[in-house]
Amino acid sequence: MAKAATSEQLDGRVFFRVNRQFILSADSIRNIQHYFNGKAVVSVWPAYDGTIQISRERMILLKMWLNS
Repeated sequence: MAKAATSEQLDGRVFFRVNRQFILSADSIRNIQHYFNGKAVVSVWPAYDGTIQISRERMILLKMWLNS
């Protein structure tokens, strides 16, 4: 199944696509740290060993989504 089709099937009130690799639930986000050039890095639970980066544009949308 294509990634776009998967994200369309998920409830947008619960899940957010932070980048091409990750779709996160609001409950999984533990911490958001500012990074270079307006980007951010997200810490999640359960812990992920890699880095989950969010672009500046997606970060704006993520803040609006978390505040809604």
